[in-house]
Amino acid sequence: VVVSGEGNRVTGIASSNSSGFTLVLSNYDSKSGNTEKVPISITNLIPGSYRLTKYTLNSIDAPIQLTLLDGTYSTSELMLPNSVVLWDFQLVGV
Repeated sequence: VVVSGEGNRVTGIASSNSSGFTLVLSNYDSKSGNTEKVPISITNLIPGSYRLTKYTLNSIDAPIQLTLLDGTYSTSELMLPNSVVLWDFQLVGV
């Protein structure tokens, strides 16, 4: 898994297996002043239905069901200063 586009504050790491991937993003800001809107584009996925669950340090979002016909998913994530988000993206059907 390749993570690109990291900046001065936002960094990320990802890993994958045969059923999906996990992405962790962090927005570290020593002055706690910068909210970042992070563009995310995921490519080369197996076309099919996926379950995306997003976790933050203090909460969990309800899972979202997505159908990807071309194996690509693009969105953005609004990250508060000093926040960490984990995406669990799992294939649930082809």
